[in-house]
Amino acid sequence: MLRQVVSASLITGLTAGAYAYAAQWPTSQIFGRTVLAASDIHEVALTFDDGPNDPYTLELLECWLITR
Repeated sequence: MLRQVVSASLITGLTAGAYAYAAQWPTSQIFGRTVLAASDIHEVALTFDDGPNDPYTLELLECWLITR
């Protein structure tokens, strides 16, 4: 019984550690495509994820087009 608890704890710890490490690594793809900094320090990348909400996506895109 103790061996099973220790094994389960070890596996859980290793999994959580690997996930945390991957989440912090700059080129990690765990959460999707990674945007790396360009050589121009005046460039900014702004992203948003509004989910599958078509009316709101269209509204955000309209605002973006108006400000361009």
